[in-house]
Amino acid sequence: MVTVWRLTRLLLVNRLRQEGAARWVERVVVLNLLNIFVLAAVFATAGGRRLAPDILVTQYSYFIPLAALTAGVGAWETELFAGLADEYLLRPGRGLAARLLLGLVESAAPVVLFLTLLLTSAVTRADRLSHLMTAVLMLIVFLLLGTALGYCFGFRHEKAVNNFLTSVAWVLGLGPGPFFQAGDSAILKIFPGGHSLHGQFGPEWGKLAFLLLVGLGLIAWGTAPRRHRSFTR
Repeated sequence: MVTVWRLTRLLLVNRLRQEGAARWVERVVVLNLLNIFVLAAVFATAGGRRLAPDILVTQYSYFIPLAALTAGVGAWETELFAGLADEYLLRPGRGLAARLLLGLVESAAPVVLFLTLLLTSAVTRADRLSHLMTAVLMLIVFLLLGTALGYCFGFRHEKAVNNFLTSVAWVLGLGPGPFFQAGDSAILKIFPGGHSLHGQFGPEWGKLAFLLLVGLGLIAWGTAPRRHRSFTR
């Protein structure tokens, strides 16, 4: 019987075989962190400010959802081994759980960075626990949402995955983050961090609860019998 842990290990091993261990570490750790620092620095200096940890920490509501969502969707880029097809179709929950774990591994570097900043920054001292809880909830919800999108609609080639991931980066960029600072605009409040960066955690958690329901709904829809399934033998 194929367990969730074994399936996750097989997915990770397959990813390492495709990319190579050095390139995988470079993509998951080095490039992820470098993209954060470069993007934050470019827009901070363009606004006449110097990039500092206290500025970077306020952008966790952009980078954590982006990392989690892209990792969740990108986890479907590697196809399952042919020998696991029957097991996967009979028990889709194991495939979903394995993708969640793989996405968690591949989004770990940005998440650890911002959790460390939240723990040490003076900016979040007053509501540190609430900010930490919000960051963790963002990780869970957007990882589930990304995994659900990949499971429900399927991404059969690398170009489709890359197009989606590029679009997500710009769409989330319309909210608080490196491009726009947190403000009172109604549009900004729609996006992650629009409320929590103002100390309004109840509405922020409400938005995350709604997205969680959307993700679970997509999983239920993708699992139910339908004429055209995204993932078949």
